[in-house]
Amino acid sequence: MKKVILGLALSSALGLTACGGGSDSSSAGSIGGSNGSSTSTNTQILSLSMSGTSDLTSNGTVPINPYENNRSFTLNWSVIADMPMYRVDFYFSNDKTLNGDTKFLGLNCGTALSVCQAQGTTSCLLSTSYKVACSDGAGITNIESFIDTLPKSGYMIMRACNGLLDDCVTQSIPVEFQ
Repeated sequence: MKKVILGLALSSALGLTACGGGSDSSSAGSIGGSNGSSTSTNTQILSLSMSGTSDLTSNGTVPINPYENNRSFTLNWSVIADMPMYRVDFYFSNDKTLNGDTKFLGLNCGTALSVCQAQGTTSCLLSTSYKVACSDGAGITNIESFIDTLPKSGYMIMRACNGLLDDCVTQSIPVEFQ
């Protein structure tokens, strides 16, 4: 009986640590996130920052350009939740509101086997065909439909939820695709 319970617990832990990408390093400029919407009572984003492919623009926006800095941008975060496991999802959006936006990375965090604990860092690459691949993700996300013009101003939104996905909070950072 102990072996069955241990096997179920291990299978559950491995299933919860799977990483998911979207649908389909050195850094130059960085900025912290602004407070966003929250339905949370216990989950908090303690910090969120993003380093772009070059120095920040004059208005503090993070530039992302597939022709600079080896196409790389970096995300850093720190989250606390009311349980050890939590989920983070990253989106590109036209505004600060999370509503049908382009998800480019999703991670389950907080377990011994996951790629992120209370704090996380991931590096992402933007190809010249506007596909995003992140070091901790499970795939490539095509964001070409989001980038309808260049330069394209928008936001990178992070949503953090507890392990049950019933206590969530968001923060956003202004970005500009060049």
